[in-house]
Amino acid sequence: LHTMPMGVQQAPVAFQEAYQFAVANPGALADVPCTCGCDQFGHKSNYNCYVAGNAADGSIIYDMHALGCQICIDITRDVMRQMRQG
Repeated sequence: LHTMPMGVQQAPVAFQEAYQFAVANPGALADVPCTCGCDQFGHKSNYNCYVAGNAADGSIIYDMHALGCQICIDITRDVMRQMRQG
């Protein structure tokens, strides 16, 4: 969490957990569509609500969209729950 943007570090725990999950499990969200309308921003999946890409040095470029979108967080939390349930 300490390497994430300050906005994520100061967000409610559910938002922090969602960002951490997205970074740790990109494959889990890469094929999950987001239904909040963020496709208008070029998002192809729920993963894009958290990660915009990687810098030349390999570091993560975060997308801050999910910080202001409960729908994105809810979708991620559903995936997290489904993974726990197998």
